[in-house]
Amino acid sequence: MTTDENQAVENSVADEEFAAAYERTWRRVANAILVWNEFIVIYGCKDNLQLVNATAPTFFRIVEDALWQEVNLEISRLTDRLKIAGDYTDSLRYLVHLIRLKGMKSEADILDKELDNTISHCRPIRDRRNQFLAHSDLNPENAPFIPLSEKDNTDNALSEIVKFMDSLTDRLGLNRILYDQIGISLWGANSLIVALRKAQASGIRTGQLVQSEVNGKIVWKKSEI
Repeated sequence: MTTDENQAVENSVADEEFAAAYERTWRRVANAILVWNEFIVIYGCKDNLQLVNATAPTFFRIVEDALWQEVNLEISRLTDRLKIAGDYTDSLRYLVHLIRLKGMKSEADILDKELDNTISHCRPIRDRRNQFLAHSDLNPENAPFIPLSEKDNTDNALSEIVKFMDSLTDRLGLNRILYDQIGISLWGANSLIVALRKAQASGIRTGQLVQSEVNGKIVWKKSEI
């Protein structure tokens, strides 16, 4: 096989790997935005937060931490170094690495610099991940998860990641993913809030509900007591 043939094979492999990695990455970014939008419905609205705290404060505190952790850990993974412990990470840096392997050195160099800027905006999230979430030897009591007052860090980080992904697609001539059109699930947090509002308006409280079985199905009714 000639040198040109070898290069053609290498480029083909790089193209296939990039296509797969890019597919995974944009879907991960989109999912992080979707989850964050759901989070904001409840925890970014004072009235909704008061409603869920009046309904089931312990449960919704657990949900708050779980959703925030999912989004912020994804942001940290996306902005990881190219290699950790000798293995490639499934990160934005890896996408740029594959672009360079495709022979697009100038584009990769520009994207590397843009990614440096993106990662700088994610620094608060990455620092907290490294300090509190990546080390099991820390006392959990001294490692509270990201407080709500820092939600702007997550908004900013996601915005910068989207900006980088848009730049990458533009430079490679790919179709942009319309991240700004990712809304809220019809069956997500908004639906839950509506149901809780209806229950609130009817005067029903969780403690007043009793469980019974009708035709083999579990139903909840307001206690007559």
